[in-house]
Amino acid sequence: MVGTFTVGGNVSGNVVVPSKISPEQARGYLKQMGVTNDPDILALHRSSLLEESKQKRLYAWVMIGVGVILIPTIIGLAVTIVTVPMGMWGLSRIKNNERVVDAAIADLSAQGTAPA
Repeated sequence: MVGTFTVGGNVSGNVVVPSKISPEQARGYLKQMGVTNDPDILALHRSSLLEESKQKRLYAWVMIGVGVILIPTIIGLAVTIVTVPMGMWGLSRIKNNERVVDAAIADLSAQGTAPA
């Protein structure tokens, strides 16, 4: 199994799969930071929420690439059975996190929540 380690300041978790961002977590973060309709501020909040996902996207693609390259060998086939699904899982988690954060931003912006 892939181990857990700390990449940077507040980024920790599995090497390939980022931690899951719940809608409540995204809304709470945005309310705490204060949501405005300024696109630059929204982009800044979005990037800070998705920092871990962006860092781990490369790892997911590397896992898929290694798996695809090693398919022709017998031992590589066994490695592929593990690495490709793990990379695909990481990419699907990243896309889900992006959807959750975008939905939270749209929801709070539509409500017109003022900065705290």
